[in-house]
Amino acid sequence: MGWFCLTVRDRLADDGSHMTVDLPELSITVQNFRGVLRGFWNVCAHRGTKMRSAGCGLGVLRCPYHGWVYNADGIPTGIPDNELLFGLDMAARKTLALRPIEVESFGRFIFVRVTPDAETLVVALGDCAPRLTAMLDSEYRLRDRDSEPLARTQLEYRNLRLSLAASAINGEITLPMNDQRTHADHFAFIRPGQN
Repeated sequence: MGWFCLTVRDRLADDGSHMTVDLPELSITVQNFRGVLRGFWNVCAHRGTKMRSAGCGLGVLRCPYHGWVYNADGIPTGIPDNELLFGLDMAARKTLALRPIEVESFGRFIFVRVTPDAETLVVALGDCAPRLTAMLDSEYRLRDRDSEPLARTQLEYRNLRLSLAASAINGEITLPMNDQRTHADHFAFIRPGQN
């Protein structure tokens, strides 16, 4: 599978904001830890429980089953009754770190690499990279939009499609689900000076 687009960077801009997606073979979660995006398999190291439901949210990375809290390195730092039940020191906790997923920002988009030996993101994007960079700059404002069909596609990379309109760049991100794609996110970047 290699790299795929997860979301627009604006959706994970706040400390503690996170997005979780369920793919056919794994569930992953990506979170903003004080401005640094980190991704992990969405499975608690304690009992193998799924930690989050698919979707977006805000808060600490905590398993709902026994309340284990994980830091930006995926290490359990908050373990209820650790001294009484487990006695795990930091070395032992590090062995229980969550399995990481590589996360990389490119322009206004967040990509994840679920196949560790896949090429770098820039290589994977190929000739889409300079076009993607040129299409959006920080002056554009994100606006959610209804799930209307896109106009003529101007740029497409695996699960990301962008089209140009008079006052906006419309986009959609789909997630691969078995042999079909499900719509995950529809958005518009509004040009400066537009409503």
